[in-house]
Amino acid sequence: MAVPQQRLGVSARRCSPPTVAKQKKLKQKQRLAKAVEHVEAKFRELEQSEAATPVLRATSTVACNKLIAAEARLGHLDQVEKVLANMRCHGLKPDIYTYNGLIHAAVKANNARAATKWLQALEADPLVQPNGTSYNTILALYCKSKRLADALQLFADIQGHQLADRVTFNTLFGLLLREAGPHCQTGIDLFKAVDPATTRLDGTTIAYVMKFYLEQNKPCESLSLFSTLPTYGLELCSQTTNAAMLTYLEVGEVTSARDLFVQLGRHVRPDEATCTALVTAFSGKLDGFADWLHEQRVDGLAFTPCMLGYMLKAVVARHGSLRAEQFMARLTGGSSVVQMAHFELDAVVFGILLQAIASEEEASTAEARDHSQQRGPRCRFWLRKMAAMGIAIPLAPLTSFMNALGNDRDANLLMAEFRAWHPLVEYDELMYKTAISWLSKMGRVDYVNEVLLAMPTAISAARCVGTARQQLPSDLIPRLSTRRPGGTRRPGGDSSGSGCGQAGPRQTRLDRPQGASWRCSWPDGQHPPRVQPAGHPQEPASPSRSRRAPAARSSTPGMALPPGLEHVALRQSRGPPLGTPRRSEAAVDWRRHLPSSSRVGCDLQS
Repeated sequence: MAVPQQRLGVSARRCSPPTVAKQKKLKQKQRLAKAVEHVEAKFRELEQSEAATPVLRATSTVACNKLIAAEARLGHLDQVEKVLANMRCHGLKPDIYTYNGLIHAAVKANNARAATKWLQALEADPLVQPNGTSYNTILALYCKSKRLADALQLFADIQGHQLADRVTFNTLFGLLLREAGPHCQTGIDLFKAVDPATTRLDGTTIAYVMKFYLEQNKPCESLSLFSTLPTYGLELCSQTTNAAMLTYLEVGEVTSARDLFVQLGRHVRPDEATCTALVTAFSGKLDGFADWLHEQRVDGLAFTPCMLGYMLKAVVARHGSLRAEQFMARLTGGSSVVQMAHFELDAVVFGILLQAIASEEEASTAEARDHSQQRGPRCRFWLRKMAAMGIAIPLAPLTSFMNALGNDRDANLLMAEFRAWHPLVEYDELMYKTAISWLSKMGRVDYVNEVLLAMPTAISAARCVGTARQQLPSDLIPRLSTRRPGGTRRPGGDSSGSGCGQAGPRQTRLDRPQGASWRCSWPDGQHPPRVQPAGHPQEPASPSRSRRAPAARSSTPGMALPPGLEHVALRQSRGPPLGTPRRSEAAVDWRRHLPSSSRVGCDLQS
């Protein structure tokens, strides 16, 4: 059967973090290549002209500075120095941006000696004057490496040149707060010596000083400084609010901390630290916390998905995934799968919860162990919830789902879910490697071969095979297949894409019979067991199940969707997001309700 062209509401742009990092590096290389090409063109123009005009020299210097900045972001100090040498060979003189780029490259390369050398060269150049960025870049390097003595000495030099600004104070105060102890008094003394008329500070600086007072057990001084924000021309911000909330919690004024959060939320969006402080203000009373959020929402306070994600992350860190599921159930309007949420949520919020469930450690008590052994059904419940709410499902929650099934040590169910999602989602390399890693740990070389054969040609087979060789027992490695089809194949189905029907006679053939079970025929005559995925209903016979069905069609009644997603309408891979789900009787049959006890999700049926 050809792979259907319609796909679930899965955002292909929301890739896993490794994939995003790889794409970012690729874009940086592309920008770097364009900058190199531009500089080479300018150098050729300078060589061909008998007398370079001032405009040509200025534009050539700007092009070189852009190349230096691109190389500096990657930490390529040697390349940056070569660009400077070529500039001088073509009669171009470095300016302040050139020197700052050199210093930045040295700092990115973690080379303090080279950074100091180029700062001294900048100070010795009579045509260029250093600015605050020149010193702040090296100061950040000293603070990052915790060289407090060098940082204080450089700070004194910056003040001597009258170049100290809020970035300078914030960088140094961050180091002093990390060191704590007697250094907090040093930060307070430096702050008292600042003249607000000449040096404009920001909320981050005030928040650091408030925390200095907290470290010295002086909450009254911290709140007094908080009340003087208008004196410095500042308004309420997340940094000062966070420090004030911590101060109120220190003195036991929980209500004042909550009111301050509400006051901030009506003007600006609170950051992660402020949302974490709010979770701390409610201690272990998560039910009361959810009710309080509902009350504030009714009163007009807007809670963005980002804020709710910060809160859920703090709940997971303080109380674990079980309490986080209870908290999430209260936010989404109850334990029913099809119930709509009262808050605006997105895939990132659900991804935080699924990652917490998948990475949950084994508990000590028997009840908690029974709960932790059902990571897969719990993750499936929240995937159903996402589909019922019309949220596009990205790859990160699905990867967490595979990790949960792997931690449950259920190879058959993991492979069944992998097969069910494969025609609906464009897997990335991390998804394939996750499945291969868990199946290899469980010694299922037959399933590993099936996943390898399902990989598209764009995925690196060598890295995935290497992952399998590292995890498989040594006696099973010779049975590992290294043959791949010419195009994309999905597990248990026929191939699709260019070159799919041109495989050799030794190629594995994967057929999916009618129904929810799977049949795999292997060259060596070995057959993996028939898998009846839990929760997959038996599909009725239909002419559309024919293996000669067209690749693109408006509906796919014969395609088995993942459990609980049978009611979700498919969409084109580049189409609009999922719409409102149909709330028919068929959509209610698979609903699962979380129990009201503390064992949320334990009794979910798979």
